[in-house]
Amino acid sequence: MALIVVVLVATAFAGCAGPQVSVQSVSKEEIDYEKDIQIRMALDYWLGRVSRIHKISYPILAKSHSFCGSQTVQRMGVLVAYEKDVETGILQGEMRTAAKKKWGLSTMPVVISLSEGSPADKAGIRFMDKILSIDGNDNLNTSRSMVFTYQNKFRKALSRGFKDDGVVEVEVEREGEVFTVSVQGENTCDYPVALIQDYVPNAYATGQLILITTGMVDFVRQNDNELAAIISHELAHNSELHIDKKINNSIIGASVGTLLTLATGVDFITAGQTAGALYGSQDFEREADYLGLIIMMRAGFDCTGVSDLFRRIAVRNPGAITWATTHPTTADRYTYVKRTCTEIKNGWDRRTAYIMDRHPKSIRY
Repeated sequence: MALIVVVLVATAFAGCAGPQVSVQSVSKEEIDYEKDIQIRMALDYWLGRVSRIHKISYPILAKSHSFCGSQTVQRMGVLVAYEKDVETGILQGEMRTAAKKKWGLSTMPVVISLSEGSPADKAGIRFMDKILSIDGNDNLNTSRSMVFTYQNKFRKALSRGFKDDGVVEVEVEREGEVFTVSVQGENTCDYPVALIQDYVPNAYATGQLILITTGMVDFVRQNDNELAAIISHELAHNSELHIDKKINNSIIGASVGTLLTLATGVDFITAGQTAGALYGSQDFEREADYLGLIIMMRAGFDCTGVSDLFRRIAVRNPGAITWATTHPTTADRYTYVKRTCTEIKNGWDRRTAYIMDRHPKSIRY
């Protein structure tokens, strides 16, 4: 019976169509050579996007620390990577070996991005330095990815060191030479910003993190001010507890739906939950747009022209021009952001000083 099945399958495939033109073959050596080129290109591109996010987000988080209340932490302005970072989520397969060879990545943290003017920069730490210890703590090796695991040994070691006197002694290895530098910590908002592999342009605030997709980084490739506005917008969502408020509204809506279900016998629970989640959602977005513009300006970026981002989004997604659900329409946001940017720049000293020097919960419009 098995032989009959094999014969039938072989006969069926024999009837499949094939190409009519004989094409030239290429050698395995040629393919491997091109593969190595593409791997190096992918690594450089990955590093460029990760580094760009870090260099834009760090001054935003540092300059806005008074705006984040108790959600702050001392940092020194470096982004480190382990060999697992290029294997988990962002790049896979042979990328780990290639990255280890190209950048010297290992189980110890290596500096892959350094914010200009940051405490680490002032102390003399440089790109590709390997961090061997922090205040004598050399237990920094990890097999888990920093991109997805933020409470890692490196961050914890920094936090413990800065708690004492705001200064840490960082042991560094550079081109075979080992030396120690003193780094004065800098207070920053404790909302880490990470790149996630998704080709759809988007950004998210989780209440604890800020996530930027690879698609969004590419979408604003030519404009750092636009990326700064996006990061600042998500920071405002976190600092204003918008995520918690939306969850609470959803719970209230579900409770109302439950009461209606009990009273009528018709299921209103899901509808009530959805209505609650949508309640105030567009206003949260407007508040995040407004505060985000102030945050980015405070960090040294310019909001001029940032509103053009919404025109490009409209071209990509025409439905957003007139249809509003969780977010206002792109026409609404373009007009609002453009006008608000002008108002902020014209009244910078008075309005921003009032807003940024007070606790966020006391802000009134």
